[in-house]
Amino acid sequence: MSKRSESVKLWRVNYKKRMVKALGGKCCVCGYSKCNDSLALHHLDPKQKDFSFGKITGNPWAWERIVSEIRKCVLVCHNCHSEVHAGITVFPDNACRFDERYLNYRKQEKIDNGLMNKCPVCSKLKPISMTS
Repeated sequence: MSKRSESVKLWRVNYKKRMVKALGGKCCVCGYSKCNDSLALHHLDPKQKDFSFGKITGNPWAWERIVSEIRKCVLVCHNCHSEVHAGITVFPDNACRFDERYLNYRKQEKIDNGLMNKCPVCSKLKPISMTS
């Protein structure tokens, strides 16, 4: 596999991880969270759908543009997604929506990965010192 195709594959995996995290990390119906490949984004109102997420994998888009679409969605596993479309399952009232902290995902990922912390004095985010 070429370096370019490897980097595109890595980009897709990272964007999916980011979208999953930003929507709560698990199916909003059953709580499934084992495999990101088994999770899908479902538009709550199909009339507001500007694009499908399959298009993103073919043409990388800016995170801000993706966020505008994610805000219209909830995260579901493929089984629950099929049941929703079949009319068998409905979303709970407290279904996770887009976590606005991920609007600036680079900062949020540094917090999630333990690279930044809130200063106890001023409450600003500060890099965690790696020295002992």
